[in-house]
Amino acid sequence: MNIKDAIELYLDHSSLRVGPRTLPEYRKRLYLWASWRLSQGFGNDLVDVNIEEMRGFFSYLMSDHTPYSSGDQRRPLAEKKLSASYIDSIWRNVRSFWYWLECEKALTPEQITFFREKRIPVPRVDEQIRPIYEEDTFDALIAACETDRDKAILYMLIESGLRVAELCSLNYEHVNLLDREARIRGK
Repeated sequence: MNIKDAIELYLDHSSLRVGPRTLPEYRKRLYLWASWRLSQGFGNDLVDVNIEEMRGFFSYLMSDHTPYSSGDQRRPLAEKKLSASYIDSIWRNVRSFWYWLECEKALTPEQITFFREKRIPVPRVDEQIRPIYEEDTFDALIAACETDRDKAILYMLIESGLRVAELCSLNYEHVNLLDREARIRGK
């Protein structure tokens, strides 16, 4: 199977389960890998992908990749490298693609093992504890609310950790007021 065709099939499959802003990120990350392969002289056939090549791609991202070097909307950032968390997100996207290929029976037995048992190391990301909100900011937002409904929305967001889109998709039948529970579908 051709890698570009496989990526397009995966993206088509993923469009049923991810949001409209997520799919372009998947596309960008997977085509970054596909473009790197071609620049290294590797072919475009899925059966030719080996573990050394995959390790080489993630090594390239960590040390040699110049952000925006292939785009025309921003100048390349020669002095800046990709963050570890962004490399981790690329790793997770490629792994997800790889697992989908396995389910589609498009991988060799050797290729199936690439992302198992950390054969391709997960990029190390330092945990960052970020403050959820500043109390003064939240108090100012509550004071600016004109209705109890607006206050309820803010409290729901801050107390539950819901994303705005998840709250907007919440229906009455998803809420159990007696048990103070809600059934949410999202990330």
